[in-house]
Amino acid sequence: MEELRGGRFELKKAEGKKIEFSEAEEGIVNELAAIYEKYRRIPEKEMSVDRKLALIKKEIPEIEPDSAEKVLNAFIRRADKTKELGLIISPAIESINETHIQREKKAEETERKPLKIKLNLEGLKESPDYIAARNPVACDLTFIGNCGNNFGYNMRGGVVKVEGDVGEKTAKRMRGGELYIFGKVGGFAESAFSEKRNKGKIFQMEKTEGGKDKLIQVWPKEEKEKEEIT
Repeated sequence: MEELRGGRFELKKAEGKKIEFSEAEEGIVNELAAIYEKYRRIPEKEMSVDRKLALIKKEIPEIEPDSAEKVLNAFIRRADKTKELGLIISPAIESINETHIQREKKAEETERKPLKIKLNLEGLKESPDYIAARNPVACDLTFIGNCGNNFGYNMRGGVVKVEGDVGEKTAKRMRGGELYIFGKVGGFAESAFSEKRNKGKIFQMEKTEGGKDKLIQVWPKEEKEKEEIT
């Protein structure tokens, strides 16, 4: 991967405005890319996914919550291999959320807000695996585009929405939180529906012409009476 220097890597908002990068933010994108290259080549038989996620989280540089969306979207855009992106994105979000929570503790309880990040996965060569892995509480994520296998792996809490399809083993070892899927599901993991372990909810959704989000299916089944989520 080529290093990001001097703002040469540009992201553009929908309205066509360039997004400026500070020198520190450019450095973080480069650090994430280096960590990505270090770990993505290690086969799972040599290091488990859980081990990788734990080790990668320790190496994630400090990322300001206010610039998290910009930095992570920049990292996504420059990656030349996409299948393993979740191995960096997910622990990075965990780390950012810890910083966010520490700062929110200083605010009045009524003013505390969850961390919110929106990431664009459209146009990637492959749909990345392990997106939203170990997603923590007080962390709301939106992904535009398709996600690969093990979406929501070992998720602990928060609200995660994907505006696209997801792959096999969705919600594997999910423990809590809410998943909203606006697309097709390759296959759910059996553990996603374990009443003893999974305290979360999974919603399969559909966008309508009227602008409302229509509920198609929900797990656990007793939540079926919720016909619409606005």
